[in-house]
Amino acid sequence: MADDRVNLIESAILSQARQESRKIIDKASAIREREIQAARDEYSGGMLERIQEKSGKLRLDTVKAVAAQELEARHEILKLRNSKTDEIFRSVAARLLQYTETDGYKTGILERAAKLKDFLDHSESAVLVREYDKALGAEIIKAIGGGTVEHDSSITIGGFKLKNEKARILIDETLDERLLDQRQWFLQSCGLKVT
Repeated sequence: MADDRVNLIESAILSQARQESRKIIDKASAIREREIQAARDEYSGGMLERIQEKSGKLRLDTVKAVAAQELEARHEILKLRNSKTDEIFRSVAARLLQYTETDGYKTGILERAAKLKDFLDHSESAVLVREYDKALGAEIIKAIGGGTVEHDSSITIGGFKLKNEKARILIDETLDERLLDQRQWFLQSCGLKVT
């Protein structure tokens, strides 16, 4: 439904830009024809060169005006696309925050953590979680077999990061990062291209 509204707005903006472009072209053509006729009536012979010069200038001015209109329309479409994308992903983030209140969230996090248990010696690892998930962080430590729990203010939705400075490893299992990945995929795949 949001795509339909975006498509309607995009079509309206492009239609308006085309109408404005057509008006500019029609106006330039009318002016050109008046200038040519006036020049024919007033002068003869060597005036053809002057007419062609004025005609070329009018053509160049018309091309510049049309390009400016098209650029402005593309800019408006890009702003609209970004606004709609932000709206969609704010809604998804809100739903993910609701999900973090469920048992399924806790179970899923612990299952992902358990898969990392044999990855390396976690005695020097730190599990980074958002402030709200500190208690869950302790359960993650148990699931991976060691380490400490630290607060990470960059995690706003949920999940965890596993950091081991000795091994120079940072594994990001946050919902924040997954949402960011999905946003990149969405921008590439949604079909809301500005051309």
